[in-house]
Amino acid sequence: MKKFDETIAYLGEHIDYIYNQKSSIEANEPENKTELLNSLYQALYVICEVQLFVSIVQADTCILQKQVLSAKLGYEKRYAFSKYFSSINEAFKKLYGFPKEGEPLVKPSSKWGMLQSIIPLMTDELKKEYESVTNVLYVNSSLATQKSNPNDGSVDFSDGWWVAVRSAESHFDAFSIYKQRQQYYSEDQLVSDTTAFRLVMDAVQKFMSNLFGHLTSLLAAYNLMLTKGKVL
Repeated sequence: MKKFDETIAYLGEHIDYIYNQKSSIEANEPENKTELLNSLYQALYVICEVQLFVSIVQADTCILQKQVLSAKLGYEKRYAFSKYFSSINEAFKKLYGFPKEGEPLVKPSSKWGMLQSIIPLMTDELKKEYESVTNVLYVNSSLATQKSNPNDGSVDFSDGWWVAVRSAESHFDAFSIYKQRQQYYSEDQLVSDTTAFRLVMDAVQKFMSNLFGHLTSLLAAYNLMLTKGKVL
C-alpha cells in the first residue's frame, strides 16, 4: 500500500499546486492587455481547469483502488469495486465522451474539447501530440459498453466503460446495484479491466504538462518583451 500512499500524496500536492498556480496567474493578470496577451491568459485558465480535473480523477480513482485492495469485508470490497468502475466511466464521459458514428471526433463541450481553442498557440509538435492523444481517446471510447442482461441483471465486465454500473450507482437503483456488486470477485479484475483508462489518463496528463510548460514560457517571453518596450 506504500506505493498507493505515495501516489495519493503526490497527486494531492499536485492538485494544490494547480489551484494555486491558477490563483497566482489571476492575481498577476494585468487589466489592460493586448489581444495576444489576453489569449495567453485565457488559454492558461483552460489548461488549469483541465489539469485540475484530470488530477482529481487520478487521485480519486487511486483512493478507490486502494480501498478495493485493502478492504477486509466482502461488502466493502464490492462497494469500492462498484464506485471505481462507476467513477472511471463518469470521468471518461466528462473528459472525452462516447461519440457515435457521424459525430465530431471531439465535442467542444467536453474537457478535451476545451483545448481546441488553444490549438493556434501550440507548436507543430504539440499539435501532433494533441492529435495523437485525441486518436487514443477516440479508439478507447469505442470499447464495448456494458448493458445489463434484462433476464438476470448480469453485466459483462470483460471490456468497456461500465455504463450500466454508473447508471445504477448514480441513480441508486438498489436492485441493479446489488446484482452488479455480487459479480465483483477478483482483485485482478481491477488491473486487467482498467488498463485502457490508466493509459489514457497518463497520456492526457503528459500532454497537459507539456502544453502548460509551453504556454507559461510564451507568457514569460511576452512579459520580457513588454519590459523592453517591444509589444507584439
